[in-house]
Amino acid sequence: KFLKLHPEVYDKLILGSGSGHKLSFPGISGIQELGILQSVNKKKERLFKIPTVNTCSYIGVENSGKIKEGYEANLILYSENPTNKYSHLYKIEKVYYQGDLVDPYKGMK
Repeated sequence: KFLKLHPEVYDKLILGSGSGHKLSFPGISGIQELGILQSVNKKKERLFKIPTVNTCSYIGVENSGKIKEGYEANLILYSENPTNKYSHLYKIEKVYYQGDLVDPYKGMK
């Protein structure tokens, strides 16, 4: 209810990794947080600023979090649009790290 009454708060929300607990796989809690936020927020572009622009700005990485010339070329491509359903964040197709295509599943197979 709070977020519905105060939508301006979205510009200040950041995403935590949740990787500090031995029973938490890094990144999973962040995806769960986005799912909760998606249930109360209907503006897709506002939702995905949280793990990108907002979080990078908070930790002081000003040249990351956006697709923009001069910014770090770190990008994840999904097989389905995660703005339609947050669980599509699990459907990773390609990962670019510092401009290079990398295998996101390397070492997991």
